[in-house]
Amino acid sequence: MYVKPEDVAVKSIALVGCQESFFLMRYKGNYSWPVTSPASKTEVSCRKNLLQSAQRSCEISIELEQAFWKKPNVAKCKLLEKLPNNILDLQDIKLTEENAQDVVQHILYLLPDATLHAEELEIIASKISDIVAFADLSVTLAESVLSILDYILLQEIEDENFGKITNSILKMTEEMGYKVTYTERNMSVITTSLALLVLCPDPSLFRGLAFGIASYNRSVDLKISVQENPFRKALASVFLPKSLKNFLGIKYSDPDKRSKIQFKFFGTTSFFLDDNLTLERLNTYVVSASIENASIQNLNEPVTVTLHHIDQNRMDWVVGIHRDVKWNIQI
Repeated sequence: MYVKPEDVAVKSIALVGCQESFFLMRYKGNYSWPVTSPASKTEVSCRKNLLQSAQRSCEISIELEQAFWKKPNVAKCKLLEKLPNNILDLQDIKLTEENAQDVVQHILYLLPDATLHAEELEIIASKISDIVAFADLSVTLAESVLSILDYILLQEIEDENFGKITNSILKMTEEMGYKVTYTERNMSVITTSLALLVLCPDPSLFRGLAFGIASYNRSVDLKISVQENPFRKALASVFLPKSLKNFLGIKYSDPDKRSKIQFKFFGTTSFFLDDNLTLERLNTYVVSASIENASIQNLNEPVTVTLHHIDQNRMDWVVGIHRDVKWNIQI
């Protein structure tokens, strides 16, 4: 891009640093932050584990032409009080951005000894719902939440109540993927049986995008492959055509305003059981793709979903109908 010198205006901004601030934290203690220069970071000792530090940045707002405090980062600081030693007693623990990571990690610690009855699953779903309500989520927090989901998936519990609760969790993870803050062009979280990929492509360069899982073994980490053209061979894949670029916020030059694309793969079918079918079972893995804040319709090219059967010896019929989606089921 070429800009003429006469079209450039340089303006000096006299910035005052972030002033001394006192920050009250219910679960991790009170913190006093000293005067800090713009575009710099300060640290203070954690209240309970003094050898670790809480951090806080003094950022610059170009629009407001002033410095401002960001929220403290207290991830390394321990909670002032211990959490209950079972999932049922977590019901009365309110999740905030301050303690969410600690509570989620505690749930992961408790899961091997949990019975995972409906009541426990409802509490877990409630805590995940609290997290999804946050404005922003860290990649670390998203990884921990999906690790919980992964553990539950692998239990393959066949129960009507289990299905209802897990369906609500699935919907929440869809929203969660779009709230994760990351600095690169894409973010991925991969567990034993679940893979999540979120991308923010440049609409002007979008020529189509394919997501695929070439192979899958529970004992080996998943790997998501991404390419511009449809996969010729894949265990499960989704191809988004070039015409979808119009739904990616092509009018915005600011990448933060463009829509993200989310792709998910489920390596177990336990979340997708139909109680009305007694003899039939889903014989493919499950994939999904969505575009943030977009209702897709009237495409002149099809979205293509390709699925291979898990059990090649079963003679199953698979039918998919959608006006804008072409189901290419390969056996």
